[in-house]
Amino acid sequence: MARPDRLDISIDHYRVLGVAVGADGASIRRAYLAAAREHHPDRVIGADAARRQLSDHKMRAANEAWRILGDADLKQQYDRERARAAAKTTSASSAARAAPTFVPTHDPSGGDFMVASPRVAAAMQYGPWFLAAVLALGIFIFTAYAATSSSQTGSGESVDNWVTVGECISLFGPGNYEQVPCDGPHDGVVDELRSDEVCQDPTAEPFKPRARNVVFCLVDAAPAGG
Repeated sequence: MARPDRLDISIDHYRVLGVAVGADGASIRRAYLAAAREHHPDRVIGADAARRQLSDHKMRAANEAWRILGDADLKQQYDRERARAAAKTTSASSAARAAPTFVPTHDPSGGDFMVASPRVAAAMQYGPWFLAAVLALGIFIFTAYAATSSSQTGSGESVDNWVTVGECISLFGPGNYEQVPCDGPHDGVVDELRSDEVCQDPTAEPFKPRARNVVFCLVDAAPAGG
């Protein structure tokens, strides 16, 4: 599968899942499953539109974090690009502190201008940028919470257990299923969870469970024993 040249490192996927930077795969998977259960769409069926949109936003963020951190190659690339960006930021900040900054100001002794202190100069130079960044962040958060639901939702649920991406199910009757071990007979592996029946993988088969508001995209539909 082709990898993108660069990843969006502006999002802290570790923070999204609530794990430490450098957490191992097992810890990351546990954190993702916990987020999938917490923000499952069945939990907010009776909630208002704002609550459902917030839950959907958090579920999509958890899914994206799992897509990156759950893949060893993507995680390595993501960590590498974040470290490179952090090093550049540190270098730029050091250079800015070292360079003298002159700010025009009134000189009470009669001169037209005098040099202000470095701290005042830094505040005048970077203050507007900091305020602009805070404003942009506020707009981004507001837009994210007000966004309409996307096509991808959270994890599904079986009669007794939560069904997540990578688990296997067995089908019986229209809309009925049960979670089964993948090393035994099964009707498919859950490759994706959506709110519509348009799977990203053209080989996947959509399955709409009875009384559930998610669609399972199943791959490897042939039973493992056959």
